[in-house]
Amino acid sequence: MRVLGFAKADWMSDDATFGMVKRDGCSLYLCENDQGCAGTWLWIGVDEVEAVDEEFRKSGAKIREGLTNYSWAYELRIEDPDGHVIRFGSDPKSDLPFKDRTS
Repeated sequence: MRVLGFAKADWMSDDATFGMVKRDGCSLYLCENDQGCAGTWLWIGVDEVEAVDEEFRKSGAKIREGLTNYSWAYELRIEDPDGHVIRFGSDPKSDLPFKDRTS
């Protein structure tokens, strides 16, 4: 949470296996070892993914795939400690070639 800039909900205990984290007016509910499995992913739309990339690199986040221009978004992929992928994206870049989704 700290590396990605999220803050846990006030009602969560430190050893909670279910809870909520917040950042920039958005909330995510998370559950450990009960619903889902490592390897799942989540996509979050942001205004400027370049700023998110810079922040996460400074904080030491595990970058799974750096900024990449796809037809649907200019996207950054990070991995959380449990192996889940969190994808952040903003509008695709018209001045960059698109990466083929199969590669």
